[in-house]
Amino acid sequence: MRRDRFDFLEIAEAPQAPVEEEILLPSINDLSSQSTAPTARHHASGGRLALLETIGEAGQEIGRFSSPSGLCIDGAENLYVADTMRHRIQKITPRDEAYGYGGVGEGAGQFRMPSDVVVDPRLFIYVLEMGNHRITKLTQDGTYMCSIGGRGEGFGRFRSPEAVCMDRFNNLLVADTGNHLIQVLDARGRFMEQYAFERAGGLRSPRGVWAGPDGEIIVADTGNGRLVHADGSGTVTGVFRGVEQCPLRAPVSACRDADHSIWVVDAEHHAILKFAVDGALLARVGPMLGPNGNLCSPSGMVFAPNGDFYVADTGNHRLLRFGYRSARNRRTG
Repeated sequence: MRRDRFDFLEIAEAPQAPVEEEILLPSINDLSSQSTAPTARHHASGGRLALLETIGEAGQEIGRFSSPSGLCIDGAENLYVADTMRHRIQKITPRDEAYGYGGVGEGAGQFRMPSDVVVDPRLFIYVLEMGNHRITKLTQDGTYMCSIGGRGEGFGRFRSPEAVCMDRFNNLLVADTGNHLIQVLDARGRFMEQYAFERAGGLRSPRGVWAGPDGEIIVADTGNGRLVHADGSGTVTGVFRGVEQCPLRAPVSACRDADHSIWVVDAEHHAILKFAVDGALLARVGPMLGPNGNLCSPSGMVFAPNGDFYVADTGNHRLLRFGYRSARNRRTG
């Protein structure tokens, strides 16, 4: 199915001052004083962080969502959304068209609670299914190719997996949430290795995994309220629990941006947090978004090539696009 993207977009007048006042937060020493009346702004690249666009709402039609979670942007700048409770993947193109793949079931090309999605350089689509405990591989037009895994505890088997990413060698890293592991598979679905990170005390219900271009791995160790950092061989290099003023509670997604800052989506804080390389808190987005309501149990996050980023506002059944904009580009009314 196909639908014009702007049939279902509500576009924030980007960026309006009241929204900025609600969502922006710099490095500070006392978050509690900001919780009811945030007024400070965080600057990056000469601009201000602002909510630019809201996409979709609850519904069955293409372009509407039910508990969206994982997000991905491919090399052609198509945005993919794991529309979890509609048991489908939605694809939004740069031409502002939307398509849906899948439907509830266990058969070829069907999904059950897809939780994440990733696309390789050849534009093959890998859909991680929490409900079917597997990965389904599709062509770029949504044609079924194969399924990988299945419920279990052995190598290459999963229990309610919630996140998948692709490393610099195009291997798949899966946050095997129910087995408390990270599993590594090649692009054909063959098991390679797994990481339990026992030196760091082990994982507990990890819900996010990210692999950087230098081989770094960041795991959102949700049940332990922390991030685990590892190198490309799976050797733990550190853990991060946030800062005293804002400890991590339920991190579900994490990644680095082009400046190497760490962004964390924390479902219990209902917020997106930005930390500097040295761990200092730089920004907090949410839960309040001014006239656009509040964040509710956000999950997936992905950066676009232009530096904007999308967040799955899962509890509100919508996507949000944020970005930095200079003051001269602001619309003031």
